[in-house]
Amino acid sequence: MAGLKIDLRYFLASYDQTKTATESVFNDLRPLLEAALGKVATQEELSRFVDQVWSITEGSTSNLFFETLRIPQKEWLEIVFAWKALLFYRLDGRKAEASLVRMTEAMKAIKIHSSHGMSSFKVLHNLERRIARNLFKLKHRACTYVDNTASALINTVSSQFDAKTFRKTLLELSPKIVAVGTDFTVFDQIVSYYNYLYKHLYN
Repeated sequence: MAGLKIDLRYFLASYDQTKTATESVFNDLRPLLEAALGKVATQEELSRFVDQVWSITEGSTSNLFFETLRIPQKEWLEIVFAWKALLFYRLDGRKAEASLVRMTEAMKAIKIHSSHGMSSFKVLHNLERRIARNLFKLKHRACTYVDNTASALINTVSSQFDAKTFRKTLLELSPKIVAVGTDFTVFDQIVSYYNYLYKHLYN
């Protein structure tokens, strides 16, 4: 291990990603805490609140946040997982457009030799357009749900806290996040595959 060298950029990237994720969580939960406190929350108060909300484990038997919202204990863990996933996919979704654009640009750059025949070119071109079109639809569906749901959670506490709506949104999040995660996973896998394919096969 003494001779192992690690590029410092790895740690910089990890720190940047963690910092971005943390700031996103704090920005989303700050209105909720300040609505409860009736004042501007300090960073220390915010950190404690986030830890309290998201420190749920399988062995948790009490949590003031979820108990106040009258959410059944058996659903705490799934809700926290889904909530974290929602924030992750929202951040991940911001990179989706650029990834898809790179893929479509790579598609356009491919040159097919005339020996393959015009019919082959048309078939490939139509297939590429169909793949890109379906990926745009998939990205739009997933990102729209994530953005709308995250906004709905924030809006319930941005002015006057609506506990009923907030509770309803959280309860609906768990069963839906799996489908959203599937959309993001399929999108990432297909785009990554084609970006890799075009880079190594046609360059």
